Amino acid sequence: TANPRQSISANLPKSTGADLSKTGTIDSILPVIRIYNALNEVNSFIQSIPKDSTLSDPSIQIMTKILEFIPKDENLFKRVFDEYSDPVSYKQKFMDQNAF
Repeated sequence: TANPRQSISANLPKSTGADLSKTGTIDSILPVIRIYNALNEVNSFIQSIPKDSTLSDPSIQIMTKILEFIPKDENLFKRVFDEYSDPVSYKQKFMDQNAF
């Protein structure tokens, strides 16, 4: 007799461990806005550098400092957005796209 194996499905996105108690609130959107503002600040900084010059170490350090609070780990980065957005909707969309 064959031993049944446990099935493991990878069709659903893995949980990011997001705190869903504040989904859709101002508190949960603030980190997303901070990321947006930091990216805009770095973009403006880059645009201010003459096009014929290279990035200096001090310039790189300034940009790194501006962006340092943004999570580098993919799961932690996704968590920022999951805590604001309704996770059911994106999981449902994911399931619907993979249904057939």
